Amino acid sequence: MSTAHEFHQIHLPPSFTDLYKDPTRAYAKPSLPFAEICERYEWCEDMAQMLCEPALNQMASLHITEEEVMERTFRGLLLSPEVMSAKECMWVLQRLCELLNWTVDDLKPKLEAALAQLERSPKDAEASNAAHSPDASAP
Repeated sequence: MSTAHEFHQIHLPPSFTDLYKDPTRAYAKPSLPFAEICERYEWCEDMAQMLCEPALNQMASLHITEEEVMERTFRGLLLSPEVMSAKECMWVLQRLCELLNWTVDDLKPKLEAALAQLERSPKDAEASNAAHSPDASAP
């Protein structure tokens, strides 16, 4: 079990702690306790480190661009929202780019568009299912 002393030894980058603050408030406090943010940071940093080799292998074996690797990785990370939030996924990809020394122009807008599409897809499916259900045709 981690102690409070251990958490004070961890340097949290502002880019990570900002994930847990209200961006509309200048001096907002994080929405999670410091210890939990530290744990989330360690998890996300480990994930970024772990994804380096698979990202390079994917690029080489599939002959795809760095940007395509990032888009595929992002979609994969989003498959488990109970494990990692969408904001954390974005941070992991930004960190992965740093670790690999990749400069992927306009990555964030494309990832945000992919996220919006994924968020719409389940809602579209639910609406379609409701329209075709036996209850929907009842008078």
